[in-house]
Amino acid sequence: MESDMGPNEIPSGSSSNLIIARLQENDNRYRIHRSRDWVPGVVFKVHWSQPWDSSLHPAEHKMYMSNFQKVEIVADNGLPGYMCTGTRTFMVVSTDYGCSTCVAITTEGSKLRRGASEMLDPAKHGIIDDKKHPRRGASFILGFDPVRMIVSQEGESLRPGSLVCYAKMVTVEHNCAIFIIGHLENKHLSKMQDAVNKCWATRQHRFLPGEDSNEQDQRPAKSGKSTWKEAKLARRRLDNQKHNEEDADEFLAEPFTDLNVDNRDEDDTPISEFPVTEPISTDVEAPDPRFPIQPQQDIGHTSWPPWNWNTAWHAPFVTSDNRLVLHANARPQEAQESMSAPNDQTLGWPYTQPSSYRDTRPASREDFQIAFLCALPVEKTAVQAMFDVDYDWERAPRYGTAQHDDNVYAHGRIGQYNVVVTNIGGKGKRLAAGAAKDVRYTWPGLQLILVVGICGAVPFPSSEIGEIILGDVVIGSGVVQYDHGRHTDGGFIPYKQPEDLLPAPRSRVQHRVDKFRGVIDNRRLCDKLVRNLQHIQRVPGIKAAYPGAEHDKLFRGDVIHATAGVPCNVAGCNVLIHRRRLANFRGSRPRPAVHIGPIGSADILMKSGSERDRIAEQDGVIAFEMEGAGAMGDMPCLVIKGVSDYADSHKNKRWQPHAAAAAAACAAAFLDDW
Repeated sequence: MESDMGPNEIPSGSSSNLIIARLQENDNRYRIHRSRDWVPGVVFKVHWSQPWDSSLHPAEHKMYMSNFQKVEIVADNGLPGYMCTGTRTFMVVSTDYGCSTCVAITTEGSKLRRGASEMLDPAKHGIIDDKKHPRRGASFILGFDPVRMIVSQEGESLRPGSLVCYAKMVTVEHNCAIFIIGHLENKHLSKMQDAVNKCWATRQHRFLPGEDSNEQDQRPAKSGKSTWKEAKLARRRLDNQKHNEEDADEFLAEPFTDLNVDNRDEDDTPISEFPVTEPISTDVEAPDPRFPIQPQQDIGHTSWPPWNWNTAWHAPFVTSDNRLVLHANARPQEAQESMSAPNDQTLGWPYTQPSSYRDTRPASREDFQIAFLCALPVEKTAVQAMFDVDYDWERAPRYGTAQHDDNVYAHGRIGQYNVVVTNIGGKGKRLAAGAAKDVRYTWPGLQLILVVGICGAVPFPSSEIGEIILGDVVIGSGVVQYDHGRHTDGGFIPYKQPEDLLPAPRSRVQHRVDKFRGVIDNRRLCDKLVRNLQHIQRVPGIKAAYPGAEHDKLFRGDVIHATAGVPCNVAGCNVLIHRRRLANFRGSRPRPAVHIGPIGSADILMKSGSERDRIAEQDGVIAFEMEGAGAMGDMPCLVIKGVSDYADSHKNKRWQPHAAAAAAACAAAFLDDW
């Protein structure tokens, strides 16, 4: 019999899994993202279900989740009960293997009753402003200036009065279907992290008397809530006794749940350890194979945070001065000594990692499949920003190198591949050839070498390729050594192209490159490039923003920049060439494109517009760089470069960080199809 219920109605007696499945029905915006999408500052929505609290006014439920409903369910033990379902919004604070530490965003709202407004005292909570909302100028007692969110989804925004509860942290697993709606401006990431640290340092997370204090809570008990208070006190004492910690409060960070939002109800906060959702809907993308499917948990932080200290990547840690540190480059010795891992058998499931990389990281050098060669530090940094997992954060033995290999490697994982990246120490074919030789000996299991970085482009290579602008990416279908030849009385004559500088016929590399010549596959590659580039731009400390179309200037080939170190507008360079892509784009920047064609490689830095055009016409190249020819050999090799200049006398370094990030983003997208 067909049901008369609407798409968003939930039948009574449902399970929590059915609740989430119905909420996700006909809404494919919620999908499982790769772990690299869960970077600090990301703001996302997630379908949520939690026990209904009859003591709360409906307006208070509205503070925590939107579109909330009260639904009758049947628990596993067969007893009926009620759940509150809807959508909640979180911001990622830090990332860990398979899960992220987040803080909740709640809404004050003008129609809430007075008690609810008091719960969201701005003195204890920062404010996150959508660009549609006016910025509040004054700093509050804790000094939490407003932070601004950039909305990345059309039609999405935060409700007025949205507040960030910096002291209330919760852990969300990465194989949960979410809808990313935006992210903080890069300049506000450190402000957000400082706010979390300050909440921790000023003990905003500590609401009960100290363990060794006999002081009793003198606040008047609220009717019907004394049971929760006693239960929490008993649980606190039990946890402290289990872990034998002299100062367990130093690690206390209560979860953000339906009650724990201020100093009025924090004593009555239950620890939330119930399933939130399972990826049931067929409209949701398949989860990352690295994370096994299992019921999702809102893992509350009690005496110990849920991450595994032995496998922590970006997990926070507490210093001796009781400060919660996020995203440190190296964990201090004091932190390693003070954080021995708790016993998982004692703590039970909520404290056990859903998937541990201790068992899945490469066991030896034979287990790495991809090597990245970069000439500049900015290129290597961009590749490292694409790591889903950074193995160098592990407290594990170094993989080492083969004899006589002096390269220094960074180790990580991108997608399903274990990768290494090294800086070859400079520009030129000789350095690239030496690095490629060492890479082959040190990493015997390699399938592919990627030469990733920046290049100078031919702006109008052919009618088939069209315009190339700064920020685009070039994939080399072959490499042309235009400085490899002989000088005669008749001029320079290049040698015939060696066979090892082109992908082998019917090789795996050639098939993959040819695939992206098609319109559909190329568009899909560009879509992935854009998403990956946005990820890199959100990584703290990386300055890879688009410099602006006004700085993308192409001069006629015979216009020479005569005065070094002087900007073009001062030097009198004013013969500009009009580009259709720069004139007709919509949005904040032109959409980056991926071009496929031969790349010129030499030990000569190309800085001549006229010579650029001559060689492009002679050899058919679409870009110029200095390392690809040296890296080519018996190992499959591919050159992927971001366009940072037009290989003329007007080139400068303004576009290098963005171009390097675009190349790294494209390389990671290419590996999805490798």
